[in-house]
Amino acid sequence: MCSFRIGQKVVCTKAPLKRYLRSGEVAPTRGTIYTVRGIDPPRAPPNDFISIWLVEIVNPTLDYGTHGMLECTFDARKFRPLVERKTDISIFTKMLDGSRVLETTVTKG
Repeated sequence: MCSFRIGQKVVCTKAPLKRYLRSGEVAPTRGTIYTVRGIDPPRAPPNDFISIWLVEIVNPTLDYGTHGMLECTFDARKFRPLVERKTDISIFTKMLDGSRVLETTVTKG
């Protein structure tokens, strides 16, 4: 199981089923990058998994019966952390370094 933190970039790997959405609620889209806005700890079964809220999606607060008035959350298992790679351009700057210019000789035959 993956742990998330607020402010972390994540990628949606599997969009929620639309049949679980209520009127006016928006779901994340598979393959889209989001930012974690909040983390909802596991509850009692059947909802014994971590859920998250996303910065890019703010849904209306609705009545969820015994759970009260809430904004829907999204199952964290349907997201993975975004792997951010630091770009290293040192090899390109060396290629552009004026002291390393190669001279070529063209001969006509």
